[in-house]
Amino acid sequence: MEAVEAARNALECVLEARKGESIVIFCDDEKTDVCEPFSLGALQVGLKTHLVKLKTERTVRKEIPPETKDTLTKQRTDIFINLLRGNREETTFRIKLTEMETKNRKARLAHCPGITLDMLTDGALALTTEDHRKMQNFANGLIQRLRRASRVEITNPAGTNISMSVEGRPFFTDTIVD
Repeated sequence: MEAVEAARNALECVLEARKGESIVIFCDDEKTDVCEPFSLGALQVGLKTHLVKLKTERTVRKEIPPETKDTLTKQRTDIFINLLRGNREETTFRIKLTEMETKNRKARLAHCPGITLDMLTDGALALTTEDHRKMQNFANGLIQRLRRASRVEITNPAGTNISMSVEGRPFFTDTIVD
């Protein structure tokens, strides 16, 4: 699948992006190959698109740079996407970033540390709108079965055998397709 098409499908089917909404894409400069398809996909959807490239430093990021804080506080944003390198040492930075992005609890967020271009072209993000619909139908069916369950057991041929209570547990899906 073409990367731009996959990014556009993810924006529309997963993040429910609609024409006229605003999006901020935070992208490490070394993830430009992934960030460009999302930027183009956002423009194709008709989103007001703001791209912020973060300089990849030799040191591990712990704090949010001042210019990034300005972007987070000076404008209302409907959707944030974080296309970041996957350094585990930067977990503190990523937590602070996502906390600022979701502070008002009104923005939608896709947080993608370690994302690669092949995830868009051949991987889990290379889904058509029809694929997203099938996934939604499967998720809805699973939720209906889980609502009647009090206990779940997960097994597989490799030896996994987990059993847990799900009594009183609310189930929901984030696989949304109109």
